[in-house]
Amino acid sequence: MIDISLSTLIDKYMFYLEYEKNVSPKTIENYSLWLNRFLNYVGDVPVDTIKSMQVLDYRMWLYKSKLSKKTINYHIVAIRAFLKFCLKNDIDCISPDKLELSKIAPREINYLNDNELQDILHMPENIVKNPLKMTRDSAILWFLYGT
Repeated sequence: MIDISLSTLIDKYMFYLEYEKNVSPKTIENYSLWLNRFLNYVGDVPVDTIKSMQVLDYRMWLYKSKLSKKTINYHIVAIRAFLKFCLKNDIDCISPDKLELSKIAPREINYLNDNELQDILHMPENIVKNPLKMTRDSAILWFLYGT
């Protein structure tokens, strides 16, 4: 019989990500961190015994650990991808679709006001003493502004 303990499957999943999916080393590092954190929370149990309420409890534990919603979502995304890997390999587990992500507020975009923009564009005139360097720096700033 195949060993379906969580730790064994996480190891196989890490191998799969690295050698079959060829994901970046940083992705492997992050997924390993997030999945091993989940492993430490639920214990080295068979993957088919994990229920969606355990994942909800884990999410609440992460929230109490003062992690942001966005960071918690990264953890859940890693778990969902891992569960998809398990299902793809005919290992019984909960459906990854049962694990929903938290709604995240859109990022607020801040723009420079006209005075701040003018201050930046005229900065070389106020700081640089060499006229050649002042012209160069001013041209760079105007080019960046124009693009």
